[in-house]
Amino acid sequence: MKKVLIITYYWPPSGGSGVQRWLKMSKYLPEYGWQPIIFTPANPDFNLKDESLLEDIHPQVEIIKCPIWEPYQILDLIKGKKSKRESQALDASNKSIMDRLAIWVRGNFLIPDPRLFWAKPASKFIIPYIKEHNIQWMVTTSPPHSMHLVGLRIKKKCNIKWLVDLRDPWSDWDLLSKFKTTKWARKRHQKLERKVIQHADKVISVSPSWAADLDKRYNIKSTVITNGYDANDFITVNDRLPSKFRIMHVGLLNAFRVPNLLLKALRQLIETNQDLANDFELYLAGMVDKQLQDMLESDDVLGQCTIIKGYIPHDELLREYHHAAVLLMLQNQTSNAKGHIPGKVFEYLAAKRWILGIGNENSDVANIIEREEVGVFCNPQDFEGISNAILGLYQQYKEKTIVQHAAARYTRSNLAKQVANLLDSLT
Repeated sequence: MKKVLIITYYWPPSGGSGVQRWLKMSKYLPEYGWQPIIFTPANPDFNLKDESLLEDIHPQVEIIKCPIWEPYQILDLIKGKKSKRESQALDASNKSIMDRLAIWVRGNFLIPDPRLFWAKPASKFIIPYIKEHNIQWMVTTSPPHSMHLVGLRIKKKCNIKWLVDLRDPWSDWDLLSKFKTTKWARKRHQKLERKVIQHADKVISVSPSWAADLDKRYNIKSTVITNGYDANDFITVNDRLPSKFRIMHVGLLNAFRVPNLLLKALRQLIETNQDLANDFELYLAGMVDKQLQDMLESDDVLGQCTIIKGYIPHDELLREYHHAAVLLMLQNQTSNAKGHIPGKVFEYLAAKRWILGIGNENSDVANIIEREEVGVFCNPQDFEGISNAILGLYQQYKEKTIVQHAAARYTRSNLAKQVANLLDSLT
């Protein structure tokens, strides 16, 4: 069996979407003749912990860990407590002076991200192992993009084929503006990204639009391998509809995704349609923007029918899908939104529930929902369209109409086969 080194920051018990892609790839790669060797920080700083994901680690996967130092430790020492991490600080409405300073430093000095200090010690740590075991293939996956800097150092020292996996944009990441990134810092991002792309043997993107952007910028031909779902997680999919017309959103609901017109449409429909009002429930599973949470809880209409659960372990989330009538997909209203296909969309497909998408109607995720015929996608500014979509989905619910298929092309096994074929081509 051929061995492939996979360098990733996120690994169980880290939770959230960042860990899923290569945890699941490594689970199925052995089926196609590849033994994954995971190289990851020994003490990463992550917000979400999910012990249930440990069960998905394939017994043939070897895991190697190296300590990491992250600058958050300085902030924690100065403040005398655990300080806000990137997403928390950016979303906070009442940013302290320390938060604002940390955001500016993050955007202009910690390039490409706060994990950059791991690149040198990590590469120094793993290179002897690579040479001793004659490892000939390597994958680095981001974010954080510093994982590619580890790969770059290894590539320069070892005779190894390198596959770069970009789960998010890098130099044109829409959040750079939130970090108050200067022109100089942006150029630094571009320089590092270009260097990584030039030294890589293959580049993977997770969506057609982002792949097209990369190809145009660097005159390359990247490969699209989307995220997906693990069919084994959905063996016992429940085709019965729930007792409530529950619209469920999974994952981060931040300032980029606040669905103002959707909430307005729901409020109006509840006030004017008694049947829907009796059946309706809004269920939010994941981290929710504090302002949005306060607004929902204080709303005299929506507050009565909204449940905010916070982060749910993945094994529990799989069961919660079956209690939904409609699964909600809210797209960021940012410059990179067209190519953003949230990983949860594929689990939505596997759960065989109707999907209500709100965002760019010409986006990659809108194309998936339309092609698979599993729901409706609305412009976030189209109040009438959103209202009609909700009514149409409610009618489907009342008529007990269900989604018939789960889009098998997106199973984790099929996607791992694509990765295996790509690695096989790097000879």
